[in-house]
Amino acid sequence: ALPISMPIIFTQGEVTVGADVFTEDGDKAAVDLSKAKVTTPAGQSTLIEANEELGKLPMVKKDGKWLIDSKAYYSKLEDLTS
Repeated sequence: ALPISMPIIFTQGEVTVGADVFTEDGDKAAVDLSKAKVTTPAGQSTLIEANEELGKLPMVKKDGKWLIDSKAYYSKLEDLTS
């Protein structure tokens, strides 16, 4: 049998998200998950490797809570895929 490598998404591991992934500017912010690390039995690597831009989530503060700004994110996805 040939050895099979599975994508990291299917591998059990521990994600480490440091304070540097969150940047705030008033009522807007961003979470950059490409700066997060994941540790698996194979070792440590970045959480997002293929397209780091997809891991940059725009946030907006509503009612005192940070939420993903889905309109801004989908707009960015359209720019990335077109």
